[in-house]
Amino acid sequence: MGAILGLGGWGLEGDEDTMALPAAHILRHGTSFLPSGMFYARGIAQLYMMAASMLAFGESEWAMRLPSVICGLFVVALAYGYGRRFLAPLWNLAFVAAVAFLPASIADSQEARMYIFLMACLTGYTILVFEWERSGRLGALVAAVAVLIVGIQFHTLAVFGSFLVFYPGLLHGDRRKLVAGAIAFAVIVLAYALVSRWVGSFIRPIRRCSARQSGVGTRLGPEQASPVRAGSRRCRGCRCGGGGTRRQGVSSRGLALLSGALVLSGLACQLILFYHLAFMLLIAGAIVANRNGKAMGGAWASWPFSAPSLPSRKSRLCMPAASPRPGRSSD
Repeated sequence: MGAILGLGGWGLEGDEDTMALPAAHILRHGTSFLPSGMFYARGIAQLYMMAASMLAFGESEWAMRLPSVICGLFVVALAYGYGRRFLAPLWNLAFVAAVAFLPASIADSQEARMYIFLMACLTGYTILVFEWERSGRLGALVAAVAVLIVGIQFHTLAVFGSFLVFYPGLLHGDRRKLVAGAIAFAVIVLAYALVSRWVGSFIRPIRRCSARQSGVGTRLGPEQASPVRAGSRRCRGCRCGGGGTRRQGVSSRGLALLSGALVLSGLACQLILFYHLAFMLLIAGAIVANRNGKAMGGAWASWPFSAPSLPSRKSRLCMPAASPRPGRSSD
């Protein structure tokens, strides 16, 4: 109840804006479109639930986040069914409490984003796979595949859960379950490819054209006509002379390996929620790389000086633009 009452205490942030815009369009027109005219094909079920919530309670952050709260409560119920298979009743209650009070779960349940729905789909998929392993009923496997495909529609990272379908056959040494698992795996991967292609088909690529098509009448110089070549010349000048100091990579293989190991260790600590240790390891890795190389620093430092030579965005995109004034960029 406290989570529900506090849903409107802050504005939309991050991906919430991306979800809120098509949900508002569904509320008015019934279709999931962004203001740019692009169809938004991610998390369709959640978008319609958000639109229904806004229809019932009005357009507000509270209404947009309410479906995530309900889904988060559903995940807690799924956790009880998940743990009952493997844990004693007392330990199962402890497991459910851990899921309910996990900070990441609470955060996902309070945001109008698709991640809590992704978690619910993965949890339901796992429960159904274990049910198929226990009972041998093929319907449980079919339901598991369907739930995971829905999860892939929320986020394509759900496809990595597909390997779980091999678990029952490997556990029991059952050839029939191995074959069924392989078929289910193939169906999931095919669904992933189709969903990814369908979602990507609505993304409009930027069509590039010549300066004459864009309406710019001035003739571009060699460096303006090839921004990559211009940036490369400036980068070489910054590293190898031209008044700049010479930049090198990490001075030795040992230091490079040390820097990489520190960064990877920091990422690993972040995954297991040791954020303070992760922060210190990432900073240490960055310091080792910076003190013994600064190759990246040289590249970024040269960027502000090479930026004025790049052609303006208007001259590179198919948009009408006036001729730039002499000596100045059209931006």
